[in-house]
Amino acid sequence: MELTGEVRIAAPRESVWHALNDERCLMQCIPGCEAVEPVSPSEMQARVQVKMGPVRARFAGKILM
Repeated sequence: MELTGEVRIAAPRESVWHALNDERCLMQCIPGCEAVEPVSPSEMQARVQVKMGPVRARFAGKILM
């Protein structure tokens, strides 16, 4: 799955970049996120649980910076 899009954030670029690289902050921004763990300076792993009606699914993926 590939997610794309664009969002403009009214904050200094450095603050936004720092938040995107902070596991705890990033985890709070992803609905259903169970974990975000750094793998290397340019990669993180994430686990997300999604519920649609009676169906639940868990997904694991990479976040590349």
